[in-house]
Amino acid sequence: MRCPVVVGRDEELAALAEIFSRAAGGRGACVVVTGEAGVGKTRLVTEAATVARGRGQFVLVGRSTPTDRVSPLRPLGEALLDGLRDRRLPDDPALTPYLPALGTVVPHWAAGPAVPPAPVVLAEAMLRVLRWLSPERGAVVVLEDMHWADRETLAVLEYLADHVGAFPVAVVLTARSDEPGMSGLGSALPRDAPHLHLAPLADGQVAAMAAACLGLGTAPEAILAGLRRNAAGLPLLVEDLIGVAGQPGPMRYAEIISGRLASLDVAARGVVEAAAVLGTEVDADLLGQVSGLAVSAVADAVTAARVSGLLTPVNGCLAFRHALVRELVLAQLSPRARAGLCRRAAETLEASTAGPGAISEQLGELWIQGGEPQRAVAALRRAGQAARATGAIAAAEALVRRALAVAPPDLIGALRLELLELIAAAGRIGDLSAVGARALDDLAHDPDLTAAVHLLLARAAVGAGALEEAEQHLDAVSGLSILSPRRIAQLRVVRAAAVIAGSSPERLALSGRLAGQAVTAAEEAGDPELSCEALELLAMSMRPRDLTAAAGVLRRELGAATRAGLLFGGCGR
Repeated sequence: MRCPVVVGRDEELAALAEIFSRAAGGRGACVVVTGEAGVGKTRLVTEAATVARGRGQFVLVGRSTPTDRVSPLRPLGEALLDGLRDRRLPDDPALTPYLPALGTVVPHWAAGPAVPPAPVVLAEAMLRVLRWLSPERGAVVVLEDMHWADRETLAVLEYLADHVGAFPVAVVLTARSDEPGMSGLGSALPRDAPHLHLAPLADGQVAAMAAACLGLGTAPEAILAGLRRNAAGLPLLVEDLIGVAGQPGPMRYAEIISGRLASLDVAARGVVEAAAVLGTEVDADLLGQVSGLAVSAVADAVTAARVSGLLTPVNGCLAFRHALVRELVLAQLSPRARAGLCRRAAETLEASTAGPGAISEQLGELWIQGGEPQRAVAALRRAGQAARATGAIAAAEALVRRALAVAPPDLIGALRLELLELIAAAGRIGDLSAVGARALDDLAHDPDLTAAVHLLLARAAVGAGALEEAEQHLDAVSGLSILSPRRIAQLRVVRAAAVIAGSSPERLALSGRLAGQAVTAAEEAGDPELSCEALELLAMSMRPRDLTAAAGVLRRELGAATRAGLLFGGCGR
């Protein structure tokens, strides 16, 4: 049952209406709405956004989810697609410089290979395109469940919140106040950002809501007594408790969900349990496969699950009406049953997408819950590599750390090396030493990966100007008994870079010899990225003495990069 009116939120609705009105006049703002699960955050902002839409403002909606960090910027991308799905590329000179950034989250606007933009560039692009969308009345952007927001989204949001005041845009964020992710959201917002915290309804407000739900002037006292006892002032629970034949009596919410599950046949219950392990919005066919149903039985099972009020259609998929319902369904499963269902869900996802190479953080989590750590690590590593390829370094790091938490001993060393690379890519040089030391301990049995760690630490030291430290790592690599051709080439490249960065009078001549040796080694190793890096170092060493020769080397580098398709990429490890 859904209450026909919003009760007890008049002040909050008025505050949002005022913020939206100021945005329509060109003075935007970013406001956050917080409260516990079920307190009515989504209903409040939906109501306010509906009024704004009726006044001519452009409304876009996106949300974060607890999984799929392999798709960073999800809430922002979803919101933009909501508004730009049927829009052609704008012919506006003011937007032209920002179209490549927008193309990374709006695929049909992409004009070439997607190069992840800096967060500030994407944020500025969003503000400008939102102004373009609704120049007369302004725009309202609703981003839900931001306690789950990834770091890339938060980085963009920080700029949006700081600069939205100069645009006709209102940004509304919702977040659960009792979730760990709130700390990250709080740090991204200015201290003076408007904040609406929703408290549970008072008894009088619960009574008014109950009467509205029942279509009565006053709700019966027996129903009100049950609501006071069991609803905890949460509008979601008020609606669902009243929905039990209008007589909640002594029943608690968990008992309602349990009762609804018990009323389902085996097929429909299997669909609901499959939806619970799969998470948020789920395709009905996928539910049928995970629950083991024949194709002919899926439609009836889904219909029964919807009639029970446990599942509801959302964006062409099925979802739980609220996260609380999913949590209660999961609580009904025994550990053994849940693990088995997670394994079957993971197998189904792999079979229905790209096989064992499927890229999904969700897949990794399902393998973890299914008791398959090796398969979980493989899935999480693929997800991390995909995130890194899009420039989402923070998301990739989070995925590798998750894999490390469950990895068997024989996989920990390689994961620490990946983590080290991501920390270096993020520019957090101060964190490298501790992680590198642990990686060296874990990889003492593997000379090749030990060399890789030392070389990475040496590169970072060169970049930081710590040349003595770099030499120590390079000497450690030289002292290893066996080195692959690729590691030899890397050693020579980094040593040449260290010499160029030094202050020795003979450094240019020496670096030239080392870079020439590195070019030869990289070509013998068949590594075009290393070849390009070595050629660039060779050109740097030649430039003070012979510009013409240096230019020739750079042309050679360009040719090698073009042949290898590296013009839109970066150097590998």
